[in-house]
This record gives sequence, structure tokens and C-alpha cells, in this order.
Amino acid sequence: MCTGRLTPANNCRTAGFGSLTIKNNSDDAKDSVQFKWSKGQSTSLAEFGAPSFNAGCALCVYDNGILAMTADVPAAATCDGKFCWKTLLHQYKFKAKSAFHDGIRAITLTESSVGKSKIALRTAGSALPVMPLSNFVMVQLVKNTGDICFSTVFPSADIKTNTVDKFSARVSLP
Repeated sequence: MCTGRLTPANNCRTAGFGSLTIKNNSDDAKDSVQFKWSKGQSTSLAEFGAPSFNAGCALCVYDNGILAMTADVPAAATCDGKFCWKTLLHQYKFKAKSAFHDGIRAITLTESSVGKSKIALRTAGSALPVMPLSNFVMVQLVKNTGDICFSTVFPSADIKTNTVDKFSARVSLP
């Protein structure tokens, strides 16, 4: 879903807190990405879509405005013979023991009507961007329907580590 989208989507929902950690291990199977988006704008489960049925999503990492990494999760995906997505009271959860959907192992999408929506995503063994990254990184989670996206920007002041082995950034907005 990021493929063909060479530049970031506009008008994404933002959050009061975001973090991104990318680890580039000499053993590619141990490469990982962790993205957190929290204290987000009010978002209902309906707005997240129905990943169990028809709304897949993708993680898009942009390095200085250029697509550097993508990881897609199809709707109605199956993992180890079971549906990967579960619908809970206020959340959608994706869990895969073996990381075969572009390396994605876990996603949690949590609704909130009071500005506390959350997204957490974790990959393992995924294709990483070329590191080190620039001093301006943007991460977006986009729905395959294209009607909504969630975004966090990490400017240079919020980047804690940026080497060939690790990228780490945290941003907290007032």
C-alpha cells in the first residue's frame, strides 16, 4: 500500500507521543522495527476499518520525504492456519508467530473517543531501510482503503540514535 506512494500521505491523524526503533542485526532474521503512536486523535474501531475482513494496512517509513521502507498487512490474513486479526472490545490485534507478512509480528489498534487512541506495531526479520537515516523521518500507518492514515514525524531534535545498526527516536507533543 506504500508502493507507488513515493511521498507521504497528507492529512493523517497525529498523536501526542510517538516512538520508532529500528535494529539492524548482522543476522537479518533478528532485524526489527517497533513503532508506537499514542495519545492520538479520537479514532473509533470503525475508522480503523475491519482488518479481519476488508481493511488491510501498511507501515510506511519515509526518510527525508522519500519512501525508505514498507511493510504490508493484508486484510483477513491467516497465520499458522488461524486468522491473524482478532476483534476485541476496543481493539483490533494482529499476531503472527512466524513473521511472513513483510515481517510484521504484532499490531494493536486501540480506539478512543477522548484523544487516547493507540497503535503499536512490531516486526522481525523485515526488510529495513538503508541506515543511517536522515535527520527527518516520518512514519505512517495507512489503510488500504486510503481514507485514513496515522502519522508521526521525527525531526532531528527527537532522534536519539542514528547509526548503521540502530535508529531510535521519540517525540512527545504538548
